[in-house]
Amino acid sequence: MLLFSGEAYNVEMGISNELFQQERDETPPCQFATVPNDVKNTEALTPVDATTAIEKFAIFQRFLAPPTPSAFLPGGSDSITRGRGAFMDIGCALCHTRCCAPETRR
Repeated sequence: MLLFSGEAYNVEMGISNELFQQERDETPPCQFATVPNDVKNTEALTPVDATTAIEKFAIFQRFLAPPTPSAFLPGGSDSITRGRGAFMDIGCALCHTRCCAPETRR
């Protein structure tokens, strides 16, 4: 989750951090920051103040509930079934498990 957060900050928002220290635009004249934008404050007096933005983002994501699958949206059950089949066929399910799907809950 922390790696995902660091990459999202860097790629989506252009905020370099301790995990992704290189700015997105690698043209030498465009490199203005000599250190990452988001770094741990090692002199912080509290744990919260020492926590970086990407760490806070990762913590936030850990507390999110998984999305609830819909049986009818978007496109209806036939479309959802075809999409689920394509997801499996192209290998997405090798990494993305369906542990939270209603039919796999116990």
